[in-house]
Amino acid sequence: RHVSRRAAVTTVKVYSNLPEVELVLNGQSLGKRQPDELHILRWPDVALKPGRNEVVLRGMAAGKVLEDPCEWTLQTPKAAVVDPTKSANYDE
Repeated sequence: RHVSRRAAVTTVKVYSNLPEVELVLNGQSLGKRQPDELHILRWPDVALKPGRNEVVLRGMAAGKVLEDPCEWTLQTPKAAVVDPTKSANYDE
């Protein structure tokens, strides 16, 4: 799993043999999906918040709730540090 993320909007791609899986991001359901013939489910355009994001996949099997949690961290770009003692002229 790529837990360190740089893109604020991503597609969540999941492999599952369950008949239906729900994606929960930071406590909010992003809906349920059924896998395709290759057992792949996709949630496009998922927006992550800066910092820590709790991702949980939830499904049912044999009457039991199954969950697969993980944590993704959206890295925020670092601000440029300007040194006032240095020239902005790159030819120097």
